[in-house]
Amino acid sequence: RSEQGGRVNRLELATNRLETLEIDTKSLKSAKEDVDLAEAISNLAYMQNIYQAALGVGSRIIQTSLLDYLS
Repeated sequence: RSEQGGRVNRLELATNRLETLEIDTKSLKSAKEDVDLAEAISNLAYMQNIYQAALGVGSRIIQTSLLDYLS
């Protein structure tokens, strides 16, 4: 009985270690893969502003007038 009790104790200890490792691994994976929503929205707004500015500059450069056609 004592031999079986020792085996059961070691098995329970190993099971607890594996569960702890699984939780730690999931936490690390979550920290790496999760997106910071505020940062993502801020980056999107920043990129939209750059895109709109580029479109505005391009339209001003290409803008033709009646004088361009007359000359």
